[in-house]
Amino acid sequence: ARDEMESIVLKEPIEKSLEGDRYTWMDAECEKLLKSLRHQSDLRYMTFFIQPNYPADYAAFIARPMDWERVQKTLKKRQYDKFGDVIDDLRLIFTNALKYNARHAGTDTVSGRAYDAAKYMSAKLEAAINKMMITVSDRIERERIDHNN
Repeated sequence: ARDEMESIVLKEPIEKSLEGDRYTWMDAECEKLLKSLRHQSDLRYMTFFIQPNYPADYAAFIARPMDWERVQKTLKKRQYDKFGDVIDDLRLIFTNALKYNARHAGTDTVSGRAYDAAKYMSAKLEAAINKMMITVSDRIERERIDHNN
């Protein structure tokens, strides 16, 4: 049932408001996901991922750089079409970091710390995604039922 719920939510088109207007409930759910990565207590982990600050050789390893601010700007401009697109970009922040910093994992270097931080924040993101999946699928379900009645 979980996989089914996930595939429904990931493919669900996001109902968007106009840029500058209040977010629709769907946009707001995406924003909640973003905010779940920005708690005070996590700042020492997230500091690596908020703004683009890529090392010189980054492009040699990573095809599609991604950072928190880029996701936020894309959401603000209402450029995400599906929940899955937002989730993919958020996951990419951390999978990129894990890939790039893997050779320094376990070392006391900036890269080693970035690797650990990516592991920690990635787990946190997955927990937030799971929560969002339940909220969104329930609401989609309710709206379909209301619509059919």
